[in-house]
Formats: sequence, structure tokens, C-alpha cells
Amino acid sequence: MVATNTEIFLRTMLHVLGERYDYCVSDVSERDCIVRNLSHALFLRPLAHSEAMKEGRSTPLLFTNSTGEKNESLVDEVLRDIATRQTARGGHAAEYHLKKEYNDRCTPFFSHYAKGMESKAHLRSRELKSHVGLPCLPPLCDRFRSLLALASCDMLHSTLVHWLSKAVNPNYDNWREHTIHQMVYLVGLISLEEECYIKGA
Repeated sequence: MVATNTEIFLRTMLHVLGERYDYCVSDVSERDCIVRNLSHALFLRPLAHSEAMKEGRSTPLLFTNSTGEKNESLVDEVLRDIATRQTARGGHAAEYHLKKEYNDRCTPFFSHYAKGMESKAHLRSRELKSHVGLPCLPPLCDRFRSLLALASCDMLHSTLVHWLSKAVNPNYDNWREHTIHQMVYLVGLISLEEECYIKGA
């Protein structure tokens, strides 16, 4: 039960520190948000045009008018930019495959992934023989910049030290691989944030 609670805590920290694709949270455009949503959907599997458009339309805060026509065309434009159209086997309808250069922008800890989808994203990453994505994050808006203080809070540091020490202890086997993945990824995020801060200082 402790490991489960740890995973929930780490997942919350990953989302708070790593999920910034919202107009009010960081400096991103509507297009940026659509690219992120669509690329993570296509990372799991190829999609038919209708499926991809549905994923694109599910982007939070997408539509700004009653018809959504302008935004619908933007979704279609993004889809054609980040994916290639290929004829499916057996002569079925064409599918869209995510372009290789977008694979490394995807993370198994995407906030819209359910746990099963997260596991599938990990497997997909291994199939591609690529590292777990650690994309460069957009800078937070002034009102949310204080969230970065969470990266240095005592509770997070204690959790990381406790479980990482358990993982390297050969006499302790009551830890989960998924928990270690979360911690390593979170450490990477914090390190990347610190690097960006130093460069900007």
C-alpha cells in the first residue's frame, strides 16, 4: 500500500511540474496544445483520420467559437504536419503514423494517459529503442512560477532518497519498477528545469 501511495504522490508531482500545455499556465499557443495532444495519441498507435481529428478536438480549451470551424482546420493542419498518411494493410482506410522526429517529444507520464495507456507507452518506447521522452518544457507564466519550489521541498526529496535507496538494496525486493521509472523521470525534469534556470540567469 505504501508503494501505491508513493506512486500517486509522484504522479501528482509529475503532472504539477511537467504538464504545462495550458494557455493560463505557460507560454504556449493553441497549436502547441494540439500538437502535444495528437502526438501522444499517435505515439500509442496509428489512427484513422476521424480518430485523429477526435483526439485533436479533445484538446482542452480548443474551441473559441460556437462552430469551431477555424479550430477544426487547425487540427487537420497539425495532423498533416506531425504524421504521415499510410494505406492500412488489407486495403482498409488510410491511417496516420506519427513522424519519427516527434517520438522523443512524447512521455509515458502524459497526464491524459490512463494507467494501461501509460504501460503501453513504455512498451512502445522500448520497441522504438528510444529513451523515455524528456521534452523541453515551455516556461511557466509568472503567476505559476512558484510551483517550481515544489521541486526542492523536503517531502519530495525524502521520498526520492527513501525509495532509491530501497531499489539499490539487494536485501529489499518490495519495490515497483514503475515507481523507479517515475522517480528517475522526475529527477530528469527537475535537472532540466535547473539547467534552464541557470542558462536564463
